Amino acid sequence: MLTPQTHHDNADGNAHAEPSGQDAEGSFILPEVNGVMSEVQAFFNAQLLPRARAIESEVANMTYEANAVTDRAEAEKLEVIKELGRLSELVVNFQNSISQFLHFGAFGAQR
Repeated sequence: MLTPQTHHDNADGNAHAEPSGQDAEGSFILPEVNGVMSEVQAFFNAQLLPRARAIESEVANMTYEANAVTDRAEAEKLEVIKELGRLSELVVNFQNSISQFLHFGAFGAQR
């Protein structure tokens, strides 16, 4: 519960709050607020902090696994590109052989 305050207008027309004569009793709310804050802190420490740490750990594990998969995929991609290059070279060589065969005939005579 808040202590009542009286309002006075000063010369500039702005209202300023002043506590009434209950300053000695005004501090009764402080222990209650401290108690609530203590409960909130205990709740965070007991409930939310362990869950946050578990989530942080899971995210770190997932990041590690994602990086490993990315590295593996990159290595496989390089292997596929290398194999495509090799196959392309084979196709070009085959085409050249066919072209020479068609140009010179089966017995090496030019047509």
